[in-house]
Amino acid sequence: MLMICNWGVLIHEDGREWVAGGARILLPDTIAQELRSGKELGDVMAEYVGDTDIRSKQGAVGVFSHGLVNRKEMFSHIVKLLYGQYQYSEKH
Repeated sequence: MLMICNWGVLIHEDGREWVAGGARILLPDTIAQELRSGKELGDVMAEYVGDTDIRSKQGAVGVFSHGLVNRKEMFSHIVKLLYGQYQYSEKH
């Protein structure tokens, strides 16, 4: 079993850190096997969907969520979570 997910860390110049993680979904076995053999997800997905620019479009999450969630949305949530934690810490 292999999943895709996204993570982010915001590091302040004074050393404080905030961490956020996003949704996770299971990859199909055929894709997971390719990754275990050493290939990169972007390359595997480009071959899988026949689009060399898939990583800057919907990404694997867009393909495997049938377009309901895309790569940009997943990273947008991470940025909001990180910045929100930072703002909260500045006020408390």
